[in-house]
Amino acid sequence: MRNALLCLLCGLALMSCRKYNVIYQKENAIPNDWSYDLPSAFEFSATDSTKLYDVLLKVEHLNNFEYQNIYVKIATTFPTMNIVEDVVSLNISNDHGGWQGKCENNLCETVLVLQEKTKLQQGKYTIKIFQHSRNERLKGVNKLTLEIRQLK
Repeated sequence: MRNALLCLLCGLALMSCRKYNVIYQKENAIPNDWSYDLPSAFEFSATDSTKLYDVLLKVEHLNNFEYQNIYVKIATTFPTMNIVEDVVSLNISNDHGGWQGKCENNLCETVLVLQEKTKLQQGKYTIKIFQHSRNERLKGVNKLTLEIRQLK
């Protein structure tokens, strides 16, 4: 009983040391052939414009994915309805040709930081991620997950 209580207290102490709160997390499955005209869309609201946030994108792909990176166009609609578009290379492999993330069986997941320690305006955001590679249809990307962390 005493050991169980000690484990519970240690677990609570570790959880309180976390330096962020996840305020949004959404997972979108990607069709087998991800085409230019099929964006992965995310909507979230920021409620505190005084805090700092990290914006992360988790990319799940097949272990035999044929490219080292994925070019995407990210269209962000701000609460002011202003839209900003950026073309970004999501580097999912390292300099030695291996995958950056964790791989199990035939799937790999890489966590990429899109923005770090940024301020968000209060209100609703929409982020659309379009496949922007050389090929009209991209095979091997299974899932995109957007995560917004509010830093403490």
